[in-house]
Amino acid sequence: MDRYTLCAPEDIIWCEAVDGYARIHFVGGDSLLLAKSLSRLEEFLPKEHFERAHNKALVNLRHIRSIEKNDGKILLLSNGHKVPVSSHRWKVFIGRFKLLT
Repeated sequence: MDRYTLCAPEDIIWCEAVDGYARIHFVGGDSLLLAKSLSRLEEFLPKEHFERAHNKALVNLRHIRSIEKNDGKILLLSNGHKVPVSSHRWKVFIGRFKLLT
């Protein structure tokens, strides 16, 4: 609340909703908790690079390293974190991913 942090969208790996706030996870392992909702943050990020995996997670498509489909649908991100994809977002999500490959 008392400072502004500037970052490039490509340095954002993923964002998560945390009790009405949004936590941004960056390349290099840093994270930042914002006093804004994930929906509000989503408005500021370039839509061509970010997609909701589920209600509480927004991922940068450029940081997806693999997709596991065995036990549900899970994204493995460049920082090693695994993010599940909800079943109702799967078709939209995989369609977006195919456009980037």
